[in-house]
Amino acid sequence: LRALAQLLGPYGVKYMSERLVWHVASQITELNKIVNEHRDALRLARSCFDKPDKMRELLLQLSGDVKDKKQIAVSGPMESVLQRVTIIGEILSFHSLLHAALHDVLERRLPFLVSIVKDLYDSTDEHNRLVKSFKIDS
Repeated sequence: LRALAQLLGPYGVKYMSERLVWHVASQITELNKIVNEHRDALRLARSCFDKPDKMRELLLQLSGDVKDKKQIAVSGPMESVLQRVTIIGEILSFHSLLHAALHDVLERRLPFLVSIVKDLYDSTDEHNRLVKSFKIDS
C-alpha cells in the first residue's frame, strides 16, 4: 500500500477516500432498503424476543430459507445484511490502511514537513484544534 500511496500522492489518496466514502454510503442505502422492506418482521422480533416459537418463525422468514429442499436456497435479508456490513468493514479498513501508508510515505519523503505539522498540532490546545481525530504518531 505504501507503493500505491506513493504513486497516488496526497490528492490521489484524497480522491480514493472520497470514492470509498461514496461506496460506504451506497452500502448504507442498500441496508436501509433491506430494513424498510422487512420493517414489520423486525418490529415483531423486537417485541416477541422472549417467545421462542414466534422467534423461530421470524428467523425462518428473515433468513430466506425455503421449506422445499429441492429448490436452490436464495440468500435472505439476514445474509444480505451480513454481506453488506462485511463490505463496509473492508472498505473502512482499506481506507485506514491507505491513510497509514500515506503517512509512512510522507514521513520518509518529507520528514521536516511532518515534524512541523506534528509540532503545530502539539502546540495548540484542545479547544483550538480544527481536527480532533487527526493522529500523529510520536
